[in-house]
Amino acid sequence: PSGRGTNDLGLRLNADWQALPGLQVQVENQTEFMVVGGTSWDLPEVDGGKEVDYSREGLRQVGYTKLAIGPGAWWDPLALLLFSVRYVWDNDPPTKTGDVTSAVQIKRAAQAGISLNGLAYRLPIQLDYDYVHALPSPNLPSAFNSHQIQLKAYARF
Repeated sequence: PSGRGTNDLGLRLNADWQALPGLQVQVENQTEFMVVGGTSWDLPEVDGGKEVDYSREGLRQVGYTKLAIGPGAWWDPLALLLFSVRYVWDNDPPTKTGDVTSAVQIKRAAQAGISLNGLAYRLPIQLDYDYVHALPSPNLPSAFNSHQIQLKAYARF
């Protein structure tokens, strides 16, 4: 499900560095603190579960480090291409669902992607593809690799 019905206060820090023309390094980290708890299911509803209180103690840290290469900086016909690799982290403190408290969840992933950005040719669209490879984490018994595709449309106001 999307979201947990909580209200969180977050602080996001970003740093971008243009190492060379066509080569960019990005770092982002978001720290979240739960201000108001929400609700969740102790078991799936079809299995007779019931809605219970949900809360999280402590700070959640989520972010990434990314290296992006845009070959259009060296050869103009490739201005629409961007290749990237990314290391992603998600450190979730213990959560309490009803009477059950979870362990800290530490998730890691490596990601590789390609973007086709029409803005270089005055087309207000962008198509992104990323392959996400879950990395072994100390207390996460299973994680899945995934393919992500996003189509973005831009409008000027």
